[in-house]
Amino acid sequence: MSNPCFEIWLVLHLKNLSEFTQAEQDLLLENAKVSSSKNHIDIVVGELQGGDRGYNKRPNPNIYLPLTNTAIQRAKSIDTLEEDYPKSIGTHLYKLIEKLINNESPSA
Repeated sequence: MSNPCFEIWLVLHLKNLSEFTQAEQDLLLENAKVSSSKNHIDIVVGELQGGDRGYNKRPNPNIYLPLTNTAIQRAKSIDTLEEDYPKSIGTHLYKLIEKLINNESPSA
């Protein structure tokens, strides 16, 4: 549902992809391993959420839930090709989240 990974959905809560330079977006998409436990996007998410301990694969709902509608709008704005799976940087998680918010069946 997300390219390169789930964390792009978290990034969209905190920053619009258009605010990243093309070089930074390329690094996000590449998502290279930077240590045994972290990829590039993990570092970016940690920096964006402003925690001194970084991002540890456990998103804090207090940070992300209030920004869900923002993330939905940002994800929609980059989903211009309406692909089944984003071939470039992006996420389709917003489709599932909207259905959950509207109490619809995910298969509807």
